[in-house]
Amino acid sequence: RAAEIYAERFSDADGRVRASFSIVWMSGWAPDASQQKRLKPGSAKVSLKTILEGPEGH
Repeated sequence: RAAEIYAERFSDADGRVRASFSIVWMSGWAPDASQQKRLKPGSAKVSLKTILEGPEGH
Protein backbone atom coordinates (compact mmCIF):
# COMPACT_ATOMS: atom_id res chain seq x y z
CA ARG A 1 0.00 0.00 0.00
CA ALA A 2 2.87 2.41 0.72
CA ALA A 3 4.13 2.07 -2.86
CA GLU A 4 0.67 2.92 -4.18
CA ILE A 5 0.44 6.06 -2.03
CA TYR A 6 3.94 7.14 -3.04
CA ALA A 7 3.10 6.60 -6.72
CA GLU A 8 -0.12 8.61 -6.38
CA ARG A 9 1.69 11.55 -4.79
CA PHE A 10 4.99 11.63 -6.67
CA SER A 11 4.57 10.03 -10.11
CA ASP A 12 4.91 12.09 -13.29
CA ALA A 13 2.48 12.25 -16.23
CA ASP A 14 3.76 8.89 -17.52
CA GLY A 15 3.12 7.23 -14.15
CA ARG A 16 6.83 6.92 -13.42
CA VAL A 17 8.34 7.76 -10.08
CA ARG A 18 11.59 9.64 -10.65
CA ALA A 19 14.37 8.97 -8.19
CA SER A 20 17.88 10.23 -7.60
CA PHE A 21 20.57 8.69 -5.49
CA SER A 22 23.53 10.05 -3.59
CA ILE A 23 26.45 7.66 -3.55
CA VAL A 24 29.16 8.05 -0.94
CA TRP A 25 32.46 6.32 -1.64
CA MET A 26 35.55 6.31 0.51
CA SER A 27 38.96 4.78 0.19
CA GLY A 28 41.68 4.38 2.76
CA TRP A 29 45.41 4.00 2.30
CA ALA A 30 48.41 3.67 4.54
CA PRO A 31 52.05 3.22 3.54
CA ASP A 32 53.59 -0.22 3.92
CA ALA A 33 57.12 -1.55 3.53
CA SER A 34 55.94 -4.03 0.84
CA GLN A 35 54.82 -1.25 -1.51
CA GLN A 36 56.92 0.07 -4.36
CA LYS A 37 59.14 3.01 -3.56
CA ARG A 38 58.90 6.14 -5.68
CA LEU A 39 61.53 6.74 -8.31
CA LYS A 40 63.88 9.69 -8.23
CA PRO A 41 62.61 12.78 -10.11
CA GLY A 42 63.83 12.77 -13.71
CA SER A 43 64.38 8.99 -13.86
CA ALA A 44 61.42 8.31 -16.19
CA LYS A 45 62.12 7.12 -19.74
CA VAL A 46 59.05 8.90 -21.17
CA SER A 47 57.66 12.22 -19.98
CA LEU A 48 54.08 12.54 -18.78
CA LYS A 49 53.63 15.38 -21.27
CA THR A 50 54.43 13.03 -24.17
CA ILE A 51 51.93 10.46 -22.92
CA LEU A 52 49.16 13.02 -22.46
CA GLU A 53 49.72 14.50 -25.94
CA GLY A 54 48.99 11.08 -27.44
CA PRO A 55 50.02 9.80 -30.89
CA GLU A 56 48.89 13.05 -32.57
CA GLY A 57 51.55 15.00 -30.66
CA HIS A 58 54.47 13.23 -32.40
